[in-house]
Amino acid sequence: MIMAPRERRNTVWCSYCMSKGHNRQTCEVLKKDIERLRESFGDNHPEVKEYDDNRRSISASASRRAKMPRSCTYCSTHGHNRRTCPTLKKHLSYAIRLNRDYCKEVLSAIEDYGIGLGAILRTEDQTLGWHKNRHFIQGSRHTLWMIVEVDWDAISFLNPNGRALRCRNMSTGEEIEISVPKMQPSLDIHSWEVASPSASFDAPIGWESGELIKKSLQSMTLDEVQEILQECGRYGE
Repeated sequence: MIMAPRERRNTVWCSYCMSKGHNRQTCEVLKKDIERLRESFGDNHPEVKEYDDNRRSISASASRRAKMPRSCTYCSTHGHNRRTCPTLKKHLSYAIRLNRDYCKEVLSAIEDYGIGLGAILRTEDQTLGWHKNRHFIQGSRHTLWMIVEVDWDAISFLNPNGRALRCRNMSTGEEIEISVPKMQPSLDIHSWEVASPSASFDAPIGWESGELIKKSLQSMTLDEVQEILQECGRYGE
């Protein structure tokens, strides 16, 4: 069987027994062969001696690495890792507070504007005419859309313009995504308005706490997180 490039790169092959799933250093076949040579010819057999020297070298190298001071991949400070980094924990705590406040504002707007699941929105398509070198509105047609999904994961202070509302055209079935407006939606400003509000505003458990922001920040660097926090919350540390 021919392996795909990704599979070949991710598969470990032993250079001694040519089996996959381990390398020469951990090969049980090699280990057993060496022990048979040791029993027959002693520790001074060239292959046995080479094997023992290699094992001692690997052990010494691992011991040196273990004694080296650890450096955190987030703050570059020695003595801890990213998982236990106090700076990262402090940044995450501050980001969660920012996101919790933002989520409360968004949920309040969704409730006030009635744009939860099942809400009916109205858009206006205008037909322009041309008369005496001027445009004029020749006619307009209204289209109704229903909000069929609220992508709560797309709503955070990191993505204030995220298109979290999925809407379906009630005539054609076409779907579009729009963001939660920062003010009462209207045809003049947003090109849509609420024709029939919804009373369904059930955010998933944990969303209002702001905790979901941790997933987005965990993979970022210190500089990236600090820049975001300083821009969004005037964080000075």
